[in-house]
Amino acid sequence: MASRRVACDKWHGQIGPGITKILDKTKEKAQWCIPKGARRNKFEVMHHNGRIFVVDLNVISCSCNAWDLNGRPHLHACVAISWFRENPEDYINDRYKKETYLRTYKPIVMPATEPKQPSNPYKLPKYGIPLKCGNRGGECHNLKGCKV
Repeated sequence: MASRRVACDKWHGQIGPGITKILDKTKEKAQWCIPKGARRNKFEVMHHNGRIFVVDLNVISCSCNAWDLNGRPHLHACVAISWFRENPEDYINDRYKKETYLRTYKPIVMPATEPKQPSNPYKLPKYGIPLKCGNRGGECHNLKGCKV
């Protein structure tokens, strides 16, 4: 966990490098979509295959449901966000952000120490068990130490 916390400190932006790569690829694919403003912060985006998707930036949702499922703006949403000259990173779910990641890995978990193992794993320890003699039934010694 400490290594993840240290790695997160090296992030250059507000989101991780893996999500940044995914978002960059999504922005490249978004250039083939055509946005058309329907209302304030609501868009119809035509995909290159002819399908039309509705993007609502107020509710942070898209009719393709990809944004709702994974918390990252899909290509339709990236086109709508670029229309306002805004950054799609601002519309990413909080679970991908650096502050949330650091909060998750903030607590320090101490390593657990194992109890001392007996030298012979087949011999059970006799801690707190009284010895009983097989001849007389006494509790001060066992059959091996009996003098009768």
